[in-house]
This record gives sequence, structure tokens and C-alpha cells, in this order.
Amino acid sequence: MVWWQVILFPFAILYNLVTRFRNHLFNIGYTRAFDFEVNTIVVGNLSVGGTGKSPMVSYLLEKLQHEYPAATLSRGYGRKSRGFLVASEESSARDIGDEPYMFYQRHGNQATIAAGEDRAYAIPGILYEAPATQLILLDDAFQHRTVKAGLNVLLTRYDRPFYDDYLLPSGQLRESRTGAKRADLIVMTKCPDDLDNDGKDRIISNIRTYADAPVYFTKVAYQAAVAFDESAVPEVTPKSFVVVAGIAHNADFVAYCQEAYSIKEVFTFPDHHNYTEKDLIRIADALNPQTGLLTTEKDWVKLKTVKGLQGFACYYVPIKTVFLDEESQFLEEVKNSLKEYPHETVVQPQDH
Repeated sequence: MVWWQVILFPFAILYNLVTRFRNHLFNIGYTRAFDFEVNTIVVGNLSVGGTGKSPMVSYLLEKLQHEYPAATLSRGYGRKSRGFLVASEESSARDIGDEPYMFYQRHGNQATIAAGEDRAYAIPGILYEAPATQLILLDDAFQHRTVKAGLNVLLTRYDRPFYDDYLLPSGQLRESRTGAKRADLIVMTKCPDDLDNDGKDRIISNIRTYADAPVYFTKVAYQAAVAFDESAVPEVTPKSFVVVAGIAHNADFVAYCQEAYSIKEVFTFPDHHNYTEKDLIRIADALNPQTGLLTTEKDWVKLKTVKGLQGFACYYVPIKTVFLDEESQFLEEVKNSLKEYPHETVVQPQDH
């Protein structure tokens, strides 16, 4: 611990007492967890963000949606609405949140994409809107225990694993490290390409202090940049780019861009940032026919309709989750957790 973490540690102790008591109420059944007749997979973490949940949700959708009619359910951080909403052609990132809208842009033709703060209310809503649904992926719901998940997938970052972190506000953990014991599968994300078996064994040994679940290792794979509007790509290829990033741990994306492209300027913002007019003016002023824009896919869904950026060379960089090894074993574990549910009746959403 550094000095400021030591100063804040008494507050972390209080936070720990609150979260432990809350989990205890679920563990003894005092606080009810709803169990629905549909497969539910939670993708979450113990920390406040930046572990790669969205790429993992997209990965699971791509691998499973052809076998199981699927849906995603996110809280919809940063949206200007509340309650349960299903994404449609009329939706925007402001309506349903940047991550659900990103899922809709990627998977909306093959899956139901929904947002809702109350998962226990939203799941019946999904089954009412899409009765054939067999699988719901719950994004960032590891701490939202009102829904009894069929499978808990816990993600943790290679450069900040949960077993080396501390509770808020001394660290970035939302709950104690012991919460990892609820995980059915644990995925170490954002690993380096050269992680060897000895390194994996050390990580697994540290995880075993808190959880017995199988451990898998993945990395982030940056894809080729995609134009905001393929039909309006400027004829002049930019010689340099301005980077715009409003995600957790912007440094990873910025470092990739600086290595792969000539970067003129960098604008970073907090995760789920809603861009103001002032922000957009600053960004637009940095662009010209020789200097384009590079941003993340999560920021693209908020910037793609901004008129002040039209006419410039604007691109986003998609990312994918890639397993270092044992991908087939991971998918087998996931598929073995899934059941067939005969949805013969339409489930009406219930108030509670």
C-alpha cells in the first residue's frame, strides 16, 4: 500500500462490513434471489471497471447466439432514460447507454439488446418482448445478486488482479476478494502475448487462495480501424490522427494508437462520458484534411452522428477477446451450463 491507501483504509474496512453483510443476507436466503426459466450468464468483476466485460459479452454472443436465441441485459450507464428498454432502430446511446447501444450495433440483427437497472424486473420484460429467448447475458452483474445466475464468469485484469487489489476507496474492489468464490469460471484478461506456463501457474496459485473455479487467459486484439461512415470516407488519407477515448483505463487504447499510428493529440475522458458541446468543439478544432480521428467503439456510438465531425476522416477501432489457449475447454464449460427451456407461454413483466 502507498500512503494514501493507508489513510483511506479505515473507510475500506467500513465498506467491507457493509458489502459482507449484504452478501450474507443473500447467502442465508434472507434477501431473495429470483430464479428464471431461462439461461442466465453473468459477466462481471470485483473491481470498478476496465476488465473487458463488453468484449467478453460480445464474444459469448458471437459463439452462442446461433444455437440459443439470445439477449443481453445491461444497466445502461450514462443514459438519459430510466427503467426497462429494448433497443430498436430508433434507439441511441443516450436512450439505452453506450454499451447496450454498442451491442445493438454489433448484434442487433441476431439478438435482443436491453437495458434495465432492475435485472429481476427486466428479465421478465425480455421474455415478454422476445418469448423465444433461451439465453440472457447479464453485463456487469456480479454484485447484482437479485437474479440467481446459471453461470458466473468473473473477469480480472492481468496488470491489476483482484488478489493484489484493495477495497474502495483504498483500491478498486467493489467487494472483498473472497467474493471470487461465487465465480464458476475466472478469466484473466488483457494478458501479454508472451505469458508462459510458469506465469499462468503463479496467477492460478494466487487465485486459489480465494476461489477454486477454472482459470482462463485472454488478451485484447485490436482490429483494423473502421470508418464512421463508409459511404463518406474522405479521398485524402490522413497523415496523423487525434485520439479520443472515454473508457476505463484509457491508457491501454492510447498506447495502442501511439504504436500503430502517428498521433497528433490525445483527448481522454472518464468512462461512459457524455460529450458536451465544449468537448466536441475542442475535438473538431484539432481535425483537418491531414489529421483524422481515432476513437473506441464505445465512444463511436456517441460520436458517429455529431455534425461537427462530418467531413473529416473519423474511425473507430473495434476490439475482440482472444484466448491464449484452452478456448474450446472454456466454451465447453459454458455450454455445459446451459439448459433447454420450453417457452410455451408469454411471461408478463411483474411489478415488485
